[in-house]
Amino acid sequence: MVDAKERSTQYLGELKTMIEQNADDVHNRGNTYIRKLKKRLNKDTEEIRNTVATYLGEIQSRTSQNMDLVKERVEPYVSQAHDTAAERLGSFTDLLKNQAQDLSQQVSTQAEGMREQLEATAEDLRTTLEGKIDELSSLIAPYAAKIREQLQTIMDKVKETNA
Repeated sequence: MVDAKERSTQYLGELKTMIEQNADDVHNRGNTYIRKLKKRLNKDTEEIRNTVATYLGEIQSRTSQNMDLVKERVEPYVSQAHDTAAERLGSFTDLLKNQAQDLSQQVSTQAEGMREQLEATAEDLRTTLEGKIDELSSLIAPYAAKIREQLQTIMDKVKETNA
């Protein structure tokens, strides 16, 4: 029994040594696998970055091409809209010019009519005033002649007295 106890202690020691060796071996293998896994992950990460950069470049290129294509397709419509707007604005401007000319012509016609009316009224007034002046002259003429005669008489008398 003592012999069995010694053997079991010996087996236990050998088992502990084997377990320690296996644990060290597993630890070393784990570290090796972890290093290899890190290298692989770094390499895969770099590949993914490169692939993403390539895809982004391709997307940017296609976006630029698509924008150019859209621009080519939309530009005729924009140009047509611009031309239509310019044409309508020109039509509107012409309409306003025509209306302004018509209004100007109406105002000129009315002003000419008023001028003619004022000239006629002024002529009538002048004729009436000349008639009144002639009438007053004919009324005053006998008195003026008498006053002249009397003044002439007075002047003659003054000359006689002085002579």
